[in-house]
Amino acid sequence: MYKKFYSVRSFFISLLLAGAIGSANAQQQIAGDSTCGTVVYQVTSAVPTGSGSIYPFQYIKTLNITNGTAGTTWYNGRVGLCFKSDGTPLPNGSLLKNTSAIAFDGHTMRLYFVNNSTTTAEDLCYIDLSNISSVAAYKFDSSPLETTIGTGYNITRMAFASDGYGYALTENGNDLIQFSADSANMPHINRLGALVNDSSNGTHDVLAETDGDICSDGSAGLYFIPNSCNVYRINPATKVATWLGTMVGFIGLALSCRDDSPPAPGGGEAAGAVEPEPENRSELIQ
Repeated sequence: MYKKFYSVRSFFISLLLAGAIGSANAQQQIAGDSTCGTVVYQVTSAVPTGSGSIYPFQYIKTLNITNGTAGTTWYNGRVGLCFKSDGTPLPNGSLLKNTSAIAFDGHTMRLYFVNNSTTTAEDLCYIDLSNISSVAAYKFDSSPLETTIGTGYNITRMAFASDGYGYALTENGNDLIQFSADSANMPHINRLGALVNDSSNGTHDVLAETDGDICSDGSAGLYFIPNSCNVYRINPATKVATWLGTMVGFIGLALSCRDDSPPAPGGGEAAGAVEPEPENRSELIQ
């Protein structure tokens, strides 16, 4: 099973509104952010022919939202240009190693990510998409997004909310993290702590949920839809997650959307990129 969850902007909300939600309460409470455009990013792996192994997720591509196939490769993490955030060069292919979450910031044209690791606190990184002729990855040195190391603390959900901040959520829900970069390109990371169940949630425990993703609710809050297809609204100020209902006939989908239709970088592939080995192009999202 090729499992990957991709972060979201308002495209996710449009899918929510188009989908069937098995709770009238949820239908009434979910209000969409209608500013979503037509370009959706995903991060994928490459699997050589005859190999049963799952390779790291290192390729940033667009996604055809009509048929689910992969589109243009915008960045190849194995060979792509890499720098520290101050412009100091790093070895090519040294940053995007294996990520479970991406978040697009339309104001800066950055696609933020953090690598998976259970042994190292991984720094916040981003791919700069503002210069399509030379797409590169950057790292905020000594700026780990999550400082707790161990099982359950990989970042598996990321999104930008309408308050302008990026948010990330650990796999176990025990740390909701707010992040941003100022005008001097200095990172600001605020680890808010564990999600809290609203008293109305009943048997629906947000901390028991697995995988899925988060996205903006258009009002400085977040939606969280895990594999169970339950729908929660998260208030970042209080970390309270309120169960709204359950989506019916819908697999847990999470994508990253931007608000325009850009030309392909460098006339086709991302700068320095090569076409990877044959890969899983079904882009199955559990």
